[in-house]
Amino acid sequence: MLRERVNPTRFTYSSVLNACAKFEDYDGRKLVHAQVLLSGTYINLPLQNAMLDMYCSCGDTHTAFKVFSRIQNPDLVSWNSMIVHGACHGAWCWYKLKPLLEAVGHRVTALDLSASGIDSRNLHELRTLADYTQPLIELVASIPQEEKVVLIGHSFGGLSLGLVMDMFPRKISVAVFLAAFMPDSTHEPSYVMDQDVALAKMLLRPGSLFLEDLSKKSAFSKEGFGSVKLVYIVCTEDRAIPVNFQRWQIETIGVTEVKEIENADHMAMLSKPQQAAGHRVTTLDLSASGIDSRSLHELRMFADYTQPLIELMAAISRQEKYGERTPTEKWLDTEFLTYGTPKQPLTSMFFGPNFVASKLYQLSSSEDVALAKMLLRPSSLFLEDLSRKSAFSKEGFGSVMRVYIVCTEDRAIPVNFQRWQIETIGVAEVKEIENADHMAMLSKPQQVCQCLLEIANNYV
Repeated sequence: MLRERVNPTRFTYSSVLNACAKFEDYDGRKLVHAQVLLSGTYINLPLQNAMLDMYCSCGDTHTAFKVFSRIQNPDLVSWNSMIVHGACHGAWCWYKLKPLLEAVGHRVTALDLSASGIDSRNLHELRTLADYTQPLIELVASIPQEEKVVLIGHSFGGLSLGLVMDMFPRKISVAVFLAAFMPDSTHEPSYVMDQDVALAKMLLRPGSLFLEDLSKKSAFSKEGFGSVKLVYIVCTEDRAIPVNFQRWQIETIGVTEVKEIENADHMAMLSKPQQAAGHRVTTLDLSASGIDSRSLHELRMFADYTQPLIELMAAISRQEKYGERTPTEKWLDTEFLTYGTPKQPLTSMFFGPNFVASKLYQLSSSEDVALAKMLLRPSSLFLEDLSRKSAFSKEGFGSVMRVYIVCTEDRAIPVNFQRWQIETIGVAEVKEIENADHMAMLSKPQQVCQCLLEIANNYV
């Protein structure tokens, strides 16, 4: 335009600044800002907001605050809400919701957390949740004490919200958890992602070893039992069946192969689930176990107890064998890798394409699925760090108003788990979006926008 001697207006500059926010050319952004100042263009509120958004998106919170301090009516729309993405995602996933909120006068800042979106850091540079959340921490820290924001966290972003809520409770008017993990002020932050022990205590039922029946049985036959290949997985920290007894069985009976899982207790499928992943699996309740309707008193023999497995195996066609390699299930194409140091190993994760399409985006458009597959980056749940942290404080985290938005078709954080968090931890209000998958901001942006407007009207 300048080459053609056409003078840009403040509306043109606002559009250019909004476009600049999406690119990594930081020097180019500053040149546009400088051109606005040199042109003498009247800098109105929308133009100031465009500048503010541009600097926030590139992590320059110092300059962003300078722009903010010059806004004549900052309460009108500025610093109204900050939206936080989940693991492997970035600010880009809010591209439908952000303009909807801005169209009705809400100031929205979508930022990339560390090593996410277009943030230049690498995952291998991060060790803790605080490292990962640093851009949000810095942004909230820069807000004047008299200002308050609405924090909106999606999925794993709920843990980042918890951290910031605990640090800056007086700067947050309400925290909104959108199909997110929600910590509390009683347990360590990893609690909501580590409920195996609590689940076991709720679901265990009385059982029997059927020793009276087994002591009267003949040995299993060589033609039957003896013809099947045996593989044994040793759990090195098993206190129920000690390692020396596991190894005695291996040496005495003989197996084709031995696998070993370090630091695994007796319930390795819970304590070390990743090490056992990679195959299609059928889980079933044996008689009088789990949700099986029979009572233990109805069983007399080991065969009675094993009947569901016997029936299942009998139903398999002769052409099919259990234990043959099969394609991985949808969740299992997510990659889990180890990084860090031998003394402080950390686990990274990267959502596989099947998991993305069928668990996260199953009700989203094919275009959004394609976009995600191009823009997702490896991330971490930082469980090693979170499991060592103390609970967030009641005075910090616990003092902030919380609202939860349930997504009814979420396959990543199932509805029953979302409701368990709500009932266990407690919130001021619950919203619900029907037919929304895990990525509700993409599959149901209008409904998410409406929920957030109602929340802002009630709590801001």
